[in-house]
Amino acid sequence: MYIGRNAYVGNNALIRNNTSLEEESVIGADAEITESLIGYRATVGRAHS
Repeated sequence: MYIGRNAYVGNNALIRNNTSLEEESVIGADAEITESLIGYRATVGRAHS
């Protein structure tokens, strides 16, 4: 697992095995991510404001 600089992971989000979150990516609340590459500044799920 890799979590890049300034990446945001929301409340109750699950980041599971073989996942990389690149810089400034956003994982919204209650999202579940597994075996994924989330690119630079990408948003998954509901974003924070």
